Amino acid sequence: MARISGYEGLRVGGSFRCLNCGYSCHADYNGALNILKRAMGYTSIAGADLTQPEFGMMKGHA
Repeated sequence: MARISGYEGLRVGGSFRCLNCGYSCHADYNGALNILKRAMGYTSIAGADLTQPEFGMMKGHA
C-alpha cells in the first residue's frame, strides 16, 4: 500500500511504485512507514498481503 495515497502498489525487487498516484521509493522504506502508521493508529488495516520471494532450485537442495 502506498504510504501517501493508501492505494495498492507494485513491488519489484527493492522498488515500490503506487499504481494510482505514481509515488515510488525503496520497498522496505515504504513498508516500514506503513508498519509505523499501523502501530500509531493512523490506519485501521490490520493486515496486508505479503510479497514472497521466489527461489529457484538451489544446488544441493531437492
